[in-house]
Amino acid sequence: MAAYVIPKISSAKNKNRGNRGPRRTPRRRPVNNRPIDKLNAPNMLIPRPPQIPSYNIMHSVVLRFIVNTAVNQDITVENLCDTILFAASATVGYDVFAFVKIRRINMWCIGTLGSSEFLTLQYNAISGTSLGDNKIHTATSMGIEPACISAKPSVKSLISNFQAAGSGDVAFNIDAPSGTVIDCHLTFMNEYSGSPTQAGSVLVGATVGATYLRGLDGLPAATTKFTPVLGQDFI
Repeated sequence: MAAYVIPKISSAKNKNRGNRGPRRTPRRRPVNNRPIDKLNAPNMLIPRPPQIPSYNIMHSVVLRFIVNTAVNQDITVENLCDTILFAASATVGYDVFAFVKIRRINMWCIGTLGSSEFLTLQYNAISGTSLGDNKIHTATSMGIEPACISAKPSVKSLISNFQAAGSGDVAFNIDAPSGTVIDCHLTFMNEYSGSPTQAGSVLVGATVGATYLRGLDGLPAATTKFTPVLGQDFI
């Protein structure tokens, strides 16, 4: 006589679980707002303070200038940093920032009807006194179409990285007619140690503590060939 086999009855919890076995009780996790001494986790460490990537003050800006007379001129790192000054006295100014780098330069010009004008921008070759990649960028206007240059220095050139304010090294050269509009895309950075860099030329009738703009060549209103668009803060 065949033995009678009693069928196994599966619980509702294990129904349709196949070969995965019984359901496990989820592990209890500590609650975030419970005190450390009540977490029962002797190997838990308090996270250390995270790294601060940069403590310097950096300011990215586009400075616009209008050429007031035809130029073929080198622009130095010192000139770029002298574009934004603060007055320590009526005649002495200091650079607001200690370092600068160039992101891009845009230029536009247009000739009179029936004539042409040309623009040239060169990031002078890296040498003892120049920091660029030696590439020459040029454009020519025709009719009512302006000449336009938009160029950034090579990432391998020194001027695409921060350079010190007191440097007389050449950043780039501009050859442009009167009326040319120049947009300089710059990033400035401060310095906590050391003394601020004094402006290359004296101020005239400045208010102590005030911030002023200067021409792209770092010169005052009376002598610059590059007039900033914010004339009321131009000294």
